[in-house]
Amino acid sequence: MLSLGGWSVTSTAPAIRNEWTHLAAAYDPHLKTMTLYVNGDVQPTAQRRSAWKSRGAVQIGRAYARSGHTAGWAGELADIAVFDRVLVPREVSVLSTLRPIRLGYWPLDDVSDDRSPAYDEDGQELLLEGDAHLYAPDVDADPFAEPPLVGGGHLVLDGVDDRARTDAPVAVTDGSFTVAARVRLPSPTCGDRDQAVLSQAGVAASGFVIRCGSTNRWELVLSHSDNNDPQTTLVFDGEQLPSADQSGQHLAVVYDAFRNEVRLYVNGIVTATGTTTYTAGWRANGPLQVGRALHNGTFGQYLGGVVDEVRVYTGVADDTTIQRMAGRSPDPYV
Repeated sequence: MLSLGGWSVTSTAPAIRNEWTHLAAAYDPHLKTMTLYVNGDVQPTAQRRSAWKSRGAVQIGRAYARSGHTAGWAGELADIAVFDRVLVPREVSVLSTLRPIRLGYWPLDDVSDDRSPAYDEDGQELLLEGDAHLYAPDVDADPFAEPPLVGGGHLVLDGVDDRARTDAPVAVTDGSFTVAARVRLPSPTCGDRDQAVLSQAGVAASGFVIRCGSTNRWELVLSHSDNNDPQTTLVFDGEQLPSADQSGQHLAVVYDAFRNEVRLYVNGIVTATGTTTYTAGWRANGPLQVGRALHNGTFGQYLGGVVDEVRVYTGVADDTTIQRMAGRSPDPYV
């Protein structure tokens, strides 16, 4: 539309207070069109029927008018980029997705004083509690020993009070995050109770819980608040049931805060029932938990089984990255 001698385009998506939003704008000089993207989604396109060359400096957080600098921005800005060409929608979609940055990776191959180190030097250790222990066979001494799930060892939990945890939070649960682990159950069912594989605690509730549900399916539970009996969002895998397969099953969760979407992967695959909208993310400031979850201020849902290759990232891992994590060989470069 034309207004006061200028051309503009306005999104149909509302601006949301206190939430990060990715914005991108493109001008095509051949088609004479202006396009605005919000969180990777294209908005209505408008015509720009006149153009002129701006020779001044790029302004961040303000505009320039004849009267001087104006329209000062109040808020936060990040990941600013300028291109000398028109980006296609797929490129904008990639830009709007926060690339994953690893916050913690535990191969669970070594333990010292009940602590299993992170692969990265600056990563937190996992503290083994209860009777939780690592199984790390000496294949030279016993070539017929049962191999670990991945690499040189895995974590063994009894389902009663065994668990492992960090000393401080790892996942940033009120923003985009990715978490993953490989797990093997002692039997092909979850039994008659929920069993948590991974979670991160708040004060009364968990920010997320990946579990083997009492309905005998892999589930992701997301609390909407850090209170007793909070409202929750539940997604589940309706195709790949829990099993006691020797190689275990790989579980991963991806939360895209820009698109308000959460996905549960089992063995690198996400189903229709494993994807849903989630808009109630909050910061769980308690430790990362392996083998249990916090509910109504009390830890429970203890897992009986073995866990390996625990991973936590900030940002959104794509399908290819999830499939690499799901491989049976150690991959410290993911």
